[in-house]
Amino acid sequence: MLAKLGERILDWIYPPRCIFCEQILPIYSERHCCAICREHLPWTKEENGSDCLAPLAYEGMVQNALYRFKYGGHREYGKSFASLVIPYAKEHLTGLPIDLLIPVPLHPKRQKKRGYNQAEEIGKELAKKLGIPLETNVLSRIKNTPPQSKLSPRARQNNMKEAFSVVDFSKVKGKVILIIDDIYTTGSTMEACKQELLHCGAKKVYLLTISKAYG
Repeated sequence: MLAKLGERILDWIYPPRCIFCEQILPIYSERHCCAICREHLPWTKEENGSDCLAPLAYEGMVQNALYRFKYGGHREYGKSFASLVIPYAKEHLTGLPIDLLIPVPLHPKRQKKRGYNQAEEIGKELAKKLGIPLETNVLSRIKNTPPQSKLSPRARQNNMKEAFSVVDFSKVKGKVILIIDDIYTTGSTMEACKQELLHCGAKKVYLLTISKAYG
């Protein structure tokens, strides 16, 4: 009750804004983007046999908002992006026996510098809305790799070799896992996570990101 009241007061002091155009939204709004931006969101078409579920195309306003989320200190965008794609996630994950969600981990040095892991922030809200546990201490990043965005596709694959390690085998063995991240480009990061989890006994690993880069 008090927590809810506190949120309402904060809404008056710092009114919610659209995560794309940053226009002020109505007080107490449960929406995370304005009607105009919602109408123009670049939703992806379902791809049969796709390695990764990604509801939005990584372009234009989505690309700009994700940049602010990762590098602009907008930690709250994690909840907003997750809430935005929940209907898509429920539609495509229904019937899959997923045991746990695992966010793509950041190296401790990078997470300390940024202040948070964007994939984990997305995962927190997804876990709450999907009713699936989120595990943040199962997979760790043991190699402090250069940012993937600055590398060629081949260099990205080499960059991810032996970058991740399973910390707790008991939570992975025989489990169906959904890996969470914000952007899918070449897929090298998520694929490296997937292979490490499978190598350590995971039964099946699915991938879900907020957006996917094309071309």
